[in-house]
Amino acid sequence: MHAGDIFQDALGGVRAPEELWERVHQARPSQSPPRARKLVWAAAAAVLLAGVAWNLPRPEFRSGDAAAVRAWVRQRAGIDLPLAHSGPARIESVRLLRNGVELAYQSHGRRATISVSKGSAPGAHWSAGGVFYVLTCETPGDLDGSCGLCHI
Repeated sequence: MHAGDIFQDALGGVRAPEELWERVHQARPSQSPPRARKLVWAAAAAVLLAGVAWNLPRPEFRSGDAAAVRAWVRQRAGIDLPLAHSGPARIESVRLLRNGVELAYQSHGRRATISVSKGSAPGAHWSAGGVFYVLTCETPGDLDGSCGLCHI
């Protein structure tokens, strides 16, 4: 004998009260999604917006004028770069980073970049006055020319 048959025999048929059937027929399915689904959509939207913001192009300033670049960096990043007005290294452009700036320049016919940040920077070659400098060059020998950005 099946368990359902045992209960049927023991309890017999029971009629549901009429008010129960009225409540069942009047009930509507929920029109709004459950709270958890709303939270998932909100979290997905936040992640999407953060991804878009992370990949937005950074403002860039193209100039070979050391004074103009220095003023732009001071205004935009709050860093006072001691750029030389003459020397072997020639500035091409500067762009904002999340924690500082990146200068693109040429020295002895080769391109290189220097990243300057206010916070600590991994692999920093040197720091001065709470500002950290990191050089990136095509070849290690190009590091010598980078001194010409600030020193004649």
